[in-house]
Amino acid sequence: MEPRCGRQRCRRCATCGWRRGARPLGPLRSSTTRTTGTARLRRMIKAAGISQGLTPHGLRDTYASHLLSAGVQLTYVSAQLGHADVSVAAHHYARWCGGDEYRPPIPLAAGEVPADLLARLSKTAPSAHVAGEA
Repeated sequence: MEPRCGRQRCRRCATCGWRRGARPLGPLRSSTTRTTGTARLRRMIKAAGISQGLTPHGLRDTYASHLLSAGVQLTYVSAQLGHADVSVAAHHYARWCGGDEYRPPIPLAAGEVPADLLARLSKTAPSAHVAGEA
């Protein structure tokens, strides 16, 4: 495999293709912004026929609350969310951490990470009811 020239990875720039005048086939940077990402999410929600309004932040909250409900440690969830301090996650998601009652965490299979629990749990849980469906 040829070494790269140090510039942004692209399909046409092997060792020194950039210096020879070759241009990448695609954009060097992602053009996805918060607005376009939200618009894409809205189109996917509409195409899926989901009647409830979802936002990127709502999906983030759902991800975190499901992990905490499955017994994943708060420090892991806080790191996944990018919080600088675990107290931010503790304050916001305290209601999902359970009460004073101890719940042993769900054991991970070999090679699994805590987020894999969500896929495993969704296969065993009953399907969620979407508002507006009979």
